[in-house]
Amino acid sequence: MAAHAGARTGSALPADVKISDSAKDRSAAITKATEIAKNTPDIREDRVAALKAQIDGGTYQIDSGKIADGMMREAVKDRLAETSGR
Repeated sequence: MAAHAGARTGSALPADVKISDSAKDRSAAITKATEIAKNTPDIREDRVAALKAQIDGGTYQIDSGKIADGMMREAVKDRLAETSGR
């Protein structure tokens, strides 16, 4: 498809286009969340060792709230990965 005459390239916006503060805040939050997700290791060896020790010692207790939080965190990471790949 041919480009329109006078079409802009790059990320510059025409002078008459305004980005709301809300959109800027949302963009900054998504960027920050994406960076956090990228820098989070898949396996936390220190946590795995601590959990193994609790299981071996018979002191491990399941916290359903933490499980739900982890599931939500993973869902957010998956969603961010989907949207950043577009």
